[in-house]
Amino acid sequence: MTDWIKYISVFFVIAPLLLSAITFKTFKFSPALLIFLSVGFTTDLLNLYSERLNIERQLVWDLYSIFECSMLLWMVRHRQNHLTFKAYFMTLLISVSMWTACQYLYGKSFLFALIAIAPLSIFIIIYQAFLVFYCAKEILCLCENENRIILSPLYWIHTGIFFYSIGTFFIMGFLSNPILHNMYYINNIVNIVTHLLFLIGLSMCLHASRSIRHILR
Repeated sequence: MTDWIKYISVFFVIAPLLLSAITFKTFKFSPALLIFLSVGFTTDLLNLYSERLNIERQLVWDLYSIFECSMLLWMVRHRQNHLTFKAYFMTLLISVSMWTACQYLYGKSFLFALIAIAPLSIFIIIYQAFLVFYCAKEILCLCENENRIILSPLYWIHTGIFFYSIGTFFIMGFLSNPILHNMYYINNIVNIVTHLLFLIGLSMCLHASRSIRHILR
C-alpha cells in the first residue's frame, strides 16, 4: 500500500508540471513553479532509484533542501514584486547561510546535542517555520484584498505551500527518529495534496486566461 502511495506521490507532480508549462506566459508564478516542480520531480526520481544509480542520497537531500528553501521563500516573500533573479539569489544566499550554520553548530552547541537531531533536519525545521509564517501572512493579505478568493490562483498556490510546510514540519524535521521514519508515507500523502492544490491554482489561471481571450473576441 505504501509503495503505491510513494509512486503516486512521485508521478502525480506531472499534472501541475504540465499546467505550469502551459501557463508559463500568463501567470507570473508559473516559471518559478515549473523550475521548482521539475527539480523536485528529478530529485524524487533520483531518490527512488538511488540504489540502482549508486547515488549518495544524503547529498541529494542536502542540495534539494537548500534549493527548496530558496525557491519557496523566494515565491512567498516576493508576491507583490517581480520574481527577479536578484531576489532569488538573495534568498539562495540566506538558505545556504542557514544550512552552513546548522552544519557548523551541530556538535558544537549543547542544545543541538541535547535534542539529538541531524543538522539537515534542524535546517528543515527552521525554514519550514519561516514558510508557515510568510504563507499565513500572504494568505491573510489575499483574503483581505480579493473579493472572490477561491478564484485566485495565488490563494491556491500559497495554500499549497502552507499545507506542505505544516504537513512536513514534523515528518521531515524529525526524519532521524526511527518511529517517524516508518511513517514517511504520510509525507507522500502531503505531497499529493500539495500538488493537487497547485493544480487547482494553475487551473484557475488557465480558466481566467481563456475567459479573457473569449471576451476579447
